[in-house]
Amino acid sequence: MIDLRHPWEVERSGRLPHHPSLAYHNLSIEHRPYDQAALGPGVEPARYPPHLTLGWPAYGRAPAGIMSLFMAELAARYGSVRGYAAQRLGVDDELVSALRGQLLTP
Repeated sequence: MIDLRHPWEVERSGRLPHHPSLAYHNLSIEHRPYDQAALGPGVEPARYPPHLTLGWPAYGRAPAGIMSLFMAELAARYGSVRGYAAQRLGVDDELVSALRGQLLTP
């Protein structure tokens, strides 16, 4: 389980109960507050998986151009997503490989 909350958020709200089939990793990322619900109708994001219930217009979606720009900047700065995970998040290669195995399809 990868918990992206700040350590103070974990301390305040608690962690997922221990289960032998899960490994817990707290990878707090620096972020600024983001209120997607406040985005106007001019935002044209890409579709999020249809099996999820959307909470408001554009929930869980991002414009393809923005994602392309993000990936280009990430590659320029870190070389790859794997490089970002290692250099910025301090994640070891074993965890990155496990995530790739779970999140990517052949």
